[in-house]
Order: sequence, then C-alpha cells, then structure tokens
Amino acid sequence: MIPFDEYLHRMNQNLLTMSRTAHGVIDTSASADKKDSLLIGSGTQTGIIVAENITDALQFVYDNRNICFQDPGELKAFILKIVSIVNDQIVKPDRLIRSGTDSTKYNYVRIADLETVFTDFCRKLYDRLSGIPYDAVETACFCEYVVNGVGHFFSDGCNKSSMVISSFCLIRAGLPLPVYDSREHYYSFFREIPKPDRVHYVDEDSYRKFYTYYKSICISR
Repeated sequence: MIPFDEYLHRMNQNLLTMSRTAHGVIDTSASADKKDSLLIGSGTQTGIIVAENITDALQFVYDNRNICFQDPGELKAFILKIVSIVNDQIVKPDRLIRSGTDSTKYNYVRIADLETVFTDFCRKLYDRLSGIPYDAVETACFCEYVVNGVGHFFSDGCNKSSMVISSFCLIRAGLPLPVYDSREHYYSFFREIPKPDRVHYVDEDSYRKFYTYYKSICISR
C-alpha cells in the first residue's frame, strides 16, 4: 500500500503545476456570477487555504478508499463532501454548485442541464467503481474529463476537485497519482470539446484523445 504522505507529496506537486489558486490567484473570468460565489479573493492567504484544504480532502478520500457505495445518490453525497472540503473558506457554502448565467468563455454544460448531467455522471461513475475488473485509470480519466472539462459543476475549484476525485479512484486501486506535465498541455485537450448537452456530454473523439494523454501521465513511477 502506498502511504498517505507519498500521495500528499505528489498531490502538492501536481497542485503547484495545475492550480492558479494554489499560487494565490483566483480567476473570475469564466462567468459573470462567479465572483458573487466567493468568500475570498486573490492573495497569499488564499494559497495557504488551498494547501490546507487539499491536504484535508486527500486525507478524506484516503481514509475512505475502501468505502462501498450503496447507490449513486450516496456517491453523489460523497463527491459533494469532497468539493466542500476543497472549497472551504473559498466558496460560500450555499453557492457550491455553479449557478446564474452560462459561461460565454468556455463550452461547459449549460446551467439548465447541470443537475441532470451531474446526476448522470454520478450514476456512470458508480457503475465504473462497481465494475469487475475495475479500470482505475480510465475511471480517474472520466472524472477529470467530466468534472473539469465538460460539466464544471461547481462555482470554483473544479480543477482541484477533479484531481481529488480522480485520486480517490487511483488510491482505491493502490495506484500512484499522475504526474501532470503542464497546465497548458492539459487544458489543450478541453479546447477541442464541442458544446455538450444533457445527453451527449462525453464526445467520443475528444475523450479518446484525453484518455491517451491521461494514461501517459499515469505511468507507474
């Protein structure tokens, strides 16, 4: 079994590579309503809070790595708990889910379809986690593609939340975390995603490309 400290060390390195908020920068340009959901702005204190929250969130998933979910609803509550830990002191508790107007900058699932897609994502993830054999890398990839790239279900912290949720999938299987090469390379795969709808929110072509990339950064080290 990989010890928690090893997972945390890798997560902290990934955080510095992938997260602007970890460097104390909060970007509110994704939508006009994002700023209203936040409790804090850019600054050194934000970076400190992010580091503490990520440690707590990773500890939570590590401690619950062997949990057996009874149904997709229980898994959904588990995911929301992860996101609430990631966003503690950053996002208003009653504004955790993205709301308001749709982003004119990114091709995220529409607000009107968000709850439907989030619920369906939890159902599909539940099926993957319950599968025998369990493909941990593909499941982790699916989480990052949907939560971060397509759904963007949360007011803030989708990048960080998706990394913790995908980490849960890998830790569950006793696998190491990925080593992200760069934020720019990672997000280049999401720029090609067509506008998702409530049914066809996973584009086969873009997902296949992202999965090839994701496998390459998940090579056991």
